[in-house]
Amino acid sequence: MTNEQLVTTTGPLLAAMLNSSPISHLACESVQNGQGEIIDFRLVFVNTAAANGLGQRTEAVLNHSISEFAPLNRYAFWWNHWLTVVESGISQTYSSIPSFLAEYPFFSQVAIEPWQNGFFMTYQLDEKQTANQPQVVTHSSAPEAQTSPKLLNNAEQLQAIMNISQTGMFLFKPIYNAQNELIDFAFTLANQVLATYVGQDAQTLIGDLGSRWFPAYKTNGLFDAYRRSYEENQVQRFEFHYNDDGINSWLDILSARFGDQCLVTFLDITPLKTAIFQVEQTVNTLENVLNSTPTGILVLKAIRDDQQQISDFKIETVNQTATESMAMNGRLLKGERLGAIFPNYANLGLLDFYAEVVNTGKLQRREVHLVDDQLNAWYDITAVKQHDGVVISYLNITQAKQTQYQLEATIHQLENSNENLEQFAYIASHDLQEPLRKLQAFGDVLENQFADSLAEGEKDLVRRIRNSAKRMQLLVKDLLTYSRLATQTEPFTFVSLNRILEDVLSDLELTIAEKKAVIHLTDLPSVQGIPFRLRQLFQNLLSNAIKFNQPHTRPEIHIRVRTTQPNELPDVLQVKPKPYLLIEVQDNGIGFDEKYKNRIFQPFQRLHGQSTYGGTGIGLAVCKKVAESHGGTIDVASQLGVGSTFKIYLPLFTPNQVLASEA
Repeated sequence: MTNEQLVTTTGPLLAAMLNSSPISHLACESVQNGQGEIIDFRLVFVNTAAANGLGQRTEAVLNHSISEFAPLNRYAFWWNHWLTVVESGISQTYSSIPSFLAEYPFFSQVAIEPWQNGFFMTYQLDEKQTANQPQVVTHSSAPEAQTSPKLLNNAEQLQAIMNISQTGMFLFKPIYNAQNELIDFAFTLANQVLATYVGQDAQTLIGDLGSRWFPAYKTNGLFDAYRRSYEENQVQRFEFHYNDDGINSWLDILSARFGDQCLVTFLDITPLKTAIFQVEQTVNTLENVLNSTPTGILVLKAIRDDQQQISDFKIETVNQTATESMAMNGRLLKGERLGAIFPNYANLGLLDFYAEVVNTGKLQRREVHLVDDQLNAWYDITAVKQHDGVVISYLNITQAKQTQYQLEATIHQLENSNENLEQFAYIASHDLQEPLRKLQAFGDVLENQFADSLAEGEKDLVRRIRNSAKRMQLLVKDLLTYSRLATQTEPFTFVSLNRILEDVLSDLELTIAEKKAVIHLTDLPSVQGIPFRLRQLFQNLLSNAIKFNQPHTRPEIHIRVRTTQPNELPDVLQVKPKPYLLIEVQDNGIGFDEKYKNRIFQPFQRLHGQSTYGGTGIGLAVCKKVAESHGGTIDVASQLGVGSTFKIYLPLFTPNQVLASEA
């Protein structure tokens, strides 16, 4: 292409090349007053990228003052830069500098070049860059004579504009062989950005084949892309990694047919790609670290209602541990609402917990017991605010809690062992002495006075001896049973309370039939405990419920179970509140005055005479010991003449203790 031809096509060629560039380009001419003083700058050219940055269409900004699009304080800052370039004829470049646009804090890769009676400027919009001290590169460039007010009216100006652009630009003409096959392209125009890749001046490339300076482009796919653009009139934009000919760069390339040539513009995006790869590598490393930890980690974003109150959270990031512990039936968690995964989490207090962290910004940590239809576990949860959300890390401590409760129960047993032994010694040395003394006295009488024959009186004495001996044996047996509760321990196992009740009812089958008792049962859970101890507890309670019935009334017993609320727990369990099972055994028996409720759980305490109701008074004391040895307690509510309800509290701390009635 000759210089005359280039002059003819300069306008549309430059427009095509600059409008295809992602770099912003604009040109301004000076506006002067009658004394020849510059008082403003008028836009005479903007490419598409610059117009988009101004928030306008290209035709809407031409011939307007640039001050119309810049805030006053920023315009004043830039006025001095523009005026200096125009008056001195010295170009300036900046790696980063505050912009003159309200929407973008900074410009990067800025170049201001003197042009006719104004300036030509290129820049990139930068939303995140922090401005450094301007890095100014100056060179002498005398202002050209103001021979024409038109923009770009010769080949030299075109080349100058291309060379200060941050975008690589070149124009290719096709080269054909004898068979009229397109075999290469030759440069007709090229700017300095392209020439720098091969260490040459832009003019050196013009007229040469593309394959001379970039041999690999014939085989790495670029030649085929340019040929499609030319032969099929396709506009193509693509990212390409040029890793040949001593070049290792990522390029954002746009190619299109321009008349009988191929126009190519490109932007070197190697720093961006390098940053992306580094970020991806960092993210992959972080993901590997997060996925290898036994701690579950979630990043949650707050979901707010119309009043800007937090109503739920959205799962944005989740590690492998959390996915495995929370996912149900392969359900993906990322992007889900937390309320959709755990509908009951608000009722469990977690919504308020996380919302408090978001609203206050304070790190929070707490142990939480989660119980619903699908989950029964303890978690140690830490929550820290991140933007309008929280980062949650949690560790399943259910096993540790079970061990803790086991240790607490063991410690409690050890603390009471001395007291139990003291009580046993007292009972053995006092209460058991009376029947023993009677046995000895009547034995002496029998031996000394009725050695040969027994009359009716003697027979009575024998009977009294036997009764005393029998009572003594029963007392000793019950006393030993009670003492063993504290002195003999066995490891806890999972125990089916349904099976325990079946065995107890089988043992009491004859008594139930004799009294025509009616037993109403609900489905009972499994618990951790000692089977034969729990059997003692229920056998004593059911035996008493049948024994202490009202005359001429059929015994009717109800056994129910549910989880407790914190305000329902007895005082002894309020010290370290935690979830408990409440098992109620309700009867319609004789009842008693509740002022005796503490007395009845003490060993050998009776509210009725031996002749009215048999027994030693040890049964309810055994029940209390069994409940306490399992980490719970027993209480009673009673009304004289109406009946009693015995309440057994057992800890709820294992995944197996899910109530069918609450599922």
